[in-house]
Amino acid sequence: MRINSKWEVKKFEDCIDKIIYSVKMQKKDFLCKGKFPIISQESEFINGYSNDKKKLFKIEKPIIIFGGHTRVFKYIDFDFILGADGVKIIQPKGILYTKFLYYYLMNKPLKSLGYSRHYRKLKGVNVYYPNDISEQKKIVAKLDKFSENIKRLEYAARKNLQNAKDLFNSVLNETFKNKSAVVNDNRQVYKKAHWEVKKLGEVCDVLDSKRKPVAKKDRVRGRYPYYGSSGILDYVSQYIFNERLVLIGEDGAKWSIGEQTAFIAEGKYWVNNHAHVVRPHKDKLLDTWLVYYLNITDVSGYVNGLTVPKLNQERMKSITIPLLSISEQKKIVARLDKLSAETKKLEIVYQKKIDGLAELKKSVLKQTFDCG
Repeated sequence: MRINSKWEVKKFEDCIDKIIYSVKMQKKDFLCKGKFPIISQESEFINGYSNDKKKLFKIEKPIIIFGGHTRVFKYIDFDFILGADGVKIIQPKGILYTKFLYYYLMNKPLKSLGYSRHYRKLKGVNVYYPNDISEQKKIVAKLDKFSENIKRLEYAARKNLQNAKDLFNSVLNETFKNKSAVVNDNRQVYKKAHWEVKKLGEVCDVLDSKRKPVAKKDRVRGRYPYYGSSGILDYVSQYIFNERLVLIGEDGAKWSIGEQTAFIAEGKYWVNNHAHVVRPHKDKLLDTWLVYYLNITDVSGYVNGLTVPKLNQERMKSITIPLLSISEQKKIVARLDKLSAETKKLEIVYQKKIDGLAELKKSVLKQTFDCG
């Protein structure tokens, strides 16, 4: 399916009809369920729903949606509502079969300009195509069949990846919610009657006063991790902390079951003001125990703020933590650590399969449209 020297070539803008459509839906008005799908520039195919029929874009023939900030392409053949930010509607002229152009553009990755709009990059693309629409359709049919096979394999890999995560989370849930814990390999359950419940502020020192935000433009590049609410954001030349501590997302984080609400930072590092910094009392609470518990617990009930959801310090300190003796915590954490390591190995295997399928798809598109 390599490109033929007889194929025509035109500038991208000479291949499309301009569509000006100003009826768009603001993200704050997206619904989780509704009659009409909303298509925006995010990587997820459908980004929300609405019941507002007046905003419906009616499809006469298939179109392509281009995310000006994200560089995402979407092939659309159904009525939809357009998301507001940075979205372009691409309608090919009669010389091009829409899905042929969609696949062609998928093979033309645009260099990132950060959060700038990328349409100006798209305008510089040359489009090669066979003059005969029927030949374009034959190429699309082959790519459709290939894409369906890839989707099927991706689905299986993603399902296995999720199953591995769900298995580990189910053990965490069994440990903390049912006041029991798996402590040996034959899955016998270890139960203790001596559970104690304490507020986080009673068993941890809060070190938030030491953290400092640094704007990106003011950061000096270095070797020390710069942490935000969900992990490392950058590397800087200086550090604030030089000990093993627990970081808990304050804002810009996720606080539902199975999310990385909390994580451990160690060595030398910097923390901005979007993550709480806590030091568990060593005679009462293991740091890993705290992280496991917070990450299997829905703490969103402690979060407030409508515009910017936030787990403020006082509410964080009021989160209740179930405790056993330190020796019992160590036994349980050791087993959880072992299971976590095994789970991560599985996750790596399945993620490699998913990444490999993505590369295979790129390779086939390149073979199809490469000018050579």
